[in-house]
Amino acid sequence: METAVYLLNLQNLDLLVVGASIAANLILGFIILFREPRNASHVLFFLQTLVLSIWSILNYFSYQIKEPDVALLLVRFVMFFAVPNSIIFLLLMHTFPEKNIRLKKPVLAYVYILALITMLVTLTPLLFSSIEIRATGAPQPTVGPGIVLFMLTAIASIPLGVYFLVRKYRKAQTESRQPLKFLLFGVVLMFIGILVFDFVFPVLYRNTRFIPLSSAFTLPFIVCTFYAILRYRLLNIKVIFTEGLTLILVIFTFFEVILSDTTGKLIFRSIIFLILLGVAILLNRSVLREVQAREEIERLAKDLEKANTRLKELDKLKTEFLSFASHQLRSPLTAIKGYASLILEGTYGKTTKKIHEPIDRIFQSSSALTSMVEDFLNISKIEQGGMKYDFEITDFRKIVEGVIAEQEPNVKNKNLEMVLTVEQPEANYNIRIDGNKIKQVVMNLLDNSIKYTQKGSVNVTLRFVDRKIQLEIKDTGIGFNKETLPKLFEKFSREKNANKINIQGSGLGLYLARQIIETHHGHIWAQSKGEGRGSTFSIELYTDIIIGS
Repeated sequence: METAVYLLNLQNLDLLVVGASIAANLILGFIILFREPRNASHVLFFLQTLVLSIWSILNYFSYQIKEPDVALLLVRFVMFFAVPNSIIFLLLMHTFPEKNIRLKKPVLAYVYILALITMLVTLTPLLFSSIEIRATGAPQPTVGPGIVLFMLTAIASIPLGVYFLVRKYRKAQTESRQPLKFLLFGVVLMFIGILVFDFVFPVLYRNTRFIPLSSAFTLPFIVCTFYAILRYRLLNIKVIFTEGLTLILVIFTFFEVILSDTTGKLIFRSIIFLILLGVAILLNRSVLREVQAREEIERLAKDLEKANTRLKELDKLKTEFLSFASHQLRSPLTAIKGYASLILEGTYGKTTKKIHEPIDRIFQSSSALTSMVEDFLNISKIEQGGMKYDFEITDFRKIVEGVIAEQEPNVKNKNLEMVLTVEQPEANYNIRIDGNKIKQVVMNLLDNSIKYTQKGSVNVTLRFVDRKIQLEIKDTGIGFNKETLPKLFEKFSREKNANKINIQGSGLGLYLARQIIETHHGHIWAQSKGEGRGSTFSIELYTDIIIGS
């Protein structure tokens, strides 16, 4: 009676060890597979754990069955699954840590064909013709000629895989050696266990007690490979903790199943085990996806930061080029404009009407280009932080009157009406500003109104309200719609109908005006009731803000 109880407990312990090893193998295999299903190293690791689990189950029961025919069938299936087990080990050692199998297709096809032939041979009497059950209960098969093919295929694959791993370890850089070191350590532990308990004990001591537990000897290899993949992929500690916790829970629940003493408990605990196993896999997959999503966001953020840095460098180069090109263009344009002006003024003698017209066009075009080049130069100065301001007390009213006087010829040429209204003529319009920069802003706004007004009037209003000087320029020109307003003061932005009237505009004038006014702590804005209904541009400067001191 005591002997029977002892044997029952021993069998439970054996099953417990095998079951725990299989559960651990499968969970680790699924974890790695779910991590990156298209990674060849991950797929091979999963297949290794799957085939190893099937092989472990068959190997265990082959030593429990006492019927010779059934035992022979089980032993043949043990050898059958030993072949893909060895081949997958070889491929894993050759592939890890790469994402694709590196063996050439003809070689890979040869390996697959040889493995398939060997697997078929293991199921025939060519490998084991018969079997004898020893007094110890261990099966003793009669070996056939097919063992030679089995050894060439399955047995030879293992040292070849170890050779690939060692060679890879020697060639690896220092930072890449760490995961390979864990993998090599796991392989060494596995083969020491198999050598001692599956060969030394049976051969020297006639003790086959540990052969059914061979799956436990492969566990160090699986665990070390699992850790090597984790280490190589630099996975998050949250994932590892979740995986470790669920693994412990699943193994503990499996222990409960093994130790069940009634059929009812066995069924109930088995159901709980399967539910917990499914939940563990889903939980690990969910945590993994969360971590991968966060890592992907971090990677994208780093890529975006690199791209942003690169864009800033390119923008700086663009600005420098723009500044250089503008400087090079300004001198010849100034010369063209100057000589055209001298010819028109009669400095080089009286010109005929036939000559006067093209010279006037040259003068007008060179003036427009000179203004555009000046805008480009100012933009490049602003972007480089090199725009200098000379602040001093200036009469803003005189600036406006001076600009209007300069634009009078253009107004007459277009038969427009231009009126200046000063609402508080007695007010003091002195303000601390950079007179030249503010004059450029007023000139740009007034010039735009004149250019884009084909008929009607341009009304300029100057007022003093609550310690603020306001300038309003209202025209009856092409106007703009609501969609244009948000980008009106951006670089190179123009109203869609502007090119029909003035093709030489650069879209920089309003942007430059905004930059200058904002530097003066003022405001600039535009209003329009719609296309074809005119527009109003306004600027506002504070007289009590001391700037540039």
